[in-house]
Order: sequence, then structure tokens, then C-alpha cells
Amino acid sequence: MIRFDEQSASTDAIMQAFDNAAMSATVDEDGDVYVSDGADFPFWVKLLTDRDMVCFSTYRLLAPDVDLATAAERANRASAAVVLPQFFAVEVGESRRFCGMYYLPYTYGIDPRLIVRMGRRFAGAYRVGLREFDEGMLD
Repeated sequence: MIRFDEQSASTDAIMQAFDNAAMSATVDEDGDVYVSDGADFPFWVKLLTDRDMVCFSTYRLLAPDVDLATAAERANRASAAVVLPQFFAVEVGESRRFCGMYYLPYTYGIDPRLIVRMGRRFAGAYRVGLREFDEGMLD
């Protein structure tokens, strides 16, 4: 069995796992894997070799008139109700984002298919978290 562990962890190995699952993925300009198709919502996968973790993250822009405190309150409700992602609201430049993040450790080795499975679960859970926002609150 192929293992994803401290010795074999690489962006190429992550890309291969998503390719084997017939999911559309590319490496972006930051060196992160962007999964654009094959899950409920697009997401990024970042390899954190210094921590032996894979980080899944995504976001959706909030409407310009959405107050950050209101968005943070909705993100807290989503975090309390939805298993897996950590939800938060953040201001980036002129925009506000509803973000989701999850860390998967691989210190002792994991099957690369787990990265794909957790990516799909993460994307589905993020989509559920979006339900905390009224459609007019999302951009």
C-alpha cells in the first residue's frame, strides 16, 4: 500500500491522489493544490511539511454591505453546528470572506485516498456552513 508520510509527502503526491479520484486539480502560483471539480465546493490543499499536516481551506466572498461582526457570529454558529471545518469571517483588503479550514495530520502515515475523502467531506461540510448566510449576504 502506498503511504503518504513524512518521507513521501509532496504536492505531486497530493495531485496524484486527486488525479486517481478523477477530480480536477491544479497547482496554483503559491504551490497549493486547487481542487475545482469533483467536490461540493472548490477548495485548496496546502502541504505543511514543518507540521506534518495537510490543510484544506476555502472561502466565499461576502456582500460588501455585510458587517464583519455579523459574519463572525454566523461563522460561530456554523462552527457549532457543522462537524469538520473551522469557520471564521475575515477582512482581506476591501473584501470580507466566510472561510473554512481543516487540518489533517499525516505524521505516522496515511493512505493518500484519505486526503481525497477528507477533501470531499470538507467541501460538503463547508457547503452546509454556508446555510448560515442568507443568499443576499453572499457575493
